[in-house]
Amino acid sequence: MRKIWKRILASVLAFVLVFGMVPPVEINFGDFKLNLGDLSLSTPVHAAGSLATSVTGLVATWTDASNSSGSADWTASGTTITGTATGYKALSVISRTITTKLTLKNNSGSEATLKFSYSLSGGGSVSGISGNAYEGVLADQGSLTITLTSPSGTSTNTLSITNLSLISTSAGDVTTTFKPATVGGSYTVNGTAITAETAYTNAAGTEYALVATPASGYQFFGWSDGTSYISYDAS
Repeated sequence: MRKIWKRILASVLAFVLVFGMVPPVEINFGDFKLNLGDLSLSTPVHAAGSLATSVTGLVATWTDASNSSGSADWTASGTTITGTATGYKALSVISRTITTKLTLKNNSGSEATLKFSYSLSGGGSVSGISGNAYEGVLADQGSLTITLTSPSGTSTNTLSITNLSLISTSAGDVTTTFKPATVGGSYTVNGTAITAETAYTNAAGTEYALVATPASGYQFFGWSDGTSYISYDAS
């Protein structure tokens, strides 16, 4: 009997070692799944949600289609979207990654140009975009999918998407009028001080660089669109 138990124990250990070294493999049994990568039995937990930005006509949704042992989350504020992804460890020693996807959809009713800048910190990788910035034309109901992959193990990375805009390709020229600050400081537009009402006419989607300088005795608080603050950066 002692030899039999030794053989059974050796077989179990061999099973654990072999399947601990291979990529995760899922076998589905109705509402349950057996993940042979981390030897866990669990119900599927796939997070998903929609994000509210201030960009008219832009629909942002996300899904976490990875192993539920990891985690992912996305948040939005104004023209910024931030995503995080955290990997996990199988058998407490084997490092794994997870992936999460963000989809940006043009729901404006016409063809439009989607633009934004982005940065990745904390390791891992991002696919679907490259070069720290994106600019592309999306047909009405067209979309862009971005995949964020976590670092391996329990580390977390962060993808920051900023300056989101969605401008119709047929929008033509737009006139933007800047008025001088009334109290507490001054500001510039593209390096030019605004001391009187100043109008610029350029193609829709043209970006202007604003820099605020508080007067003596004041501190800069934020930029407001009249109902809420859209940025707390002086420039």
